[in-house]
Amino acid sequence: MMKVTNHGVHEALQSALMDACKELFGLPPEQKAEFMDAGPMDPVRFGTGFNSAVDGARYWRDYVKMFAHPELHCPAKPDTLRGVAAEYAARTRGLLLELTAAISESLGLEGGRIAERLDLGSCFQILVGNHYPPSGGPDDDGAVGLPAHSDHGLLTLLFQNGVDGLQVKHDGRWLLAEPIPGAFFVIAGDQPEVTSRSTLVSCDSCVAHTRR
Repeated sequence: MMKVTNHGVHEALQSALMDACKELFGLPPEQKAEFMDAGPMDPVRFGTGFNSAVDGARYWRDYVKMFAHPELHCPAKPDTLRGVAAEYAARTRGLLLELTAAISESLGLEGGRIAERLDLGSCFQILVGNHYPPSGGPDDDGAVGLPAHSDHGLLTLLFQNGVDGLQVKHDGRWLLAEPIPGAFFVIAGDQPEVTSRSTLVSCDSCVAHTRR
């Protein structure tokens, strides 16, 4: 995992997307109901981790997942979301392609090698918004936003709203990944480890804790 600054995705755009997602999570349940039962390959999906458990750890988050490429899929409400999501998806996609070119070159390959072999021109790009409510009540002992995991895709660009909680396991120790305003965490998923035959190794695992 690494941090990227001066990446061309302006903080104002990040904040606008964060605000739109907050408004989305605050909508009445009936306005989100059609997406709550969606499957993993449906283009828009809402979900909640409340009261579900993995390996003894309880999820403590709400989330929305939207396919952003080859075509943007977006809930109709709030009205501001589609325009912001479209611009954000386009800018982050450009950044992701720049990063894959740099990774290719670091492996001694031509810059476009990874993009060509993985057919990144037609692959999925997914926007994910996570909402972690404050924990600390009598009924949420042991709750975490997300249990330890690795991302299944190629690269994840992650930014936070100034509240820390992301931890990365490195050399057997959990380290706090402190956010830098405007910066992205770049997380290598399972795909680059597989395609590079472990030359490029992803982080052992990540976990998101809710802040008490």
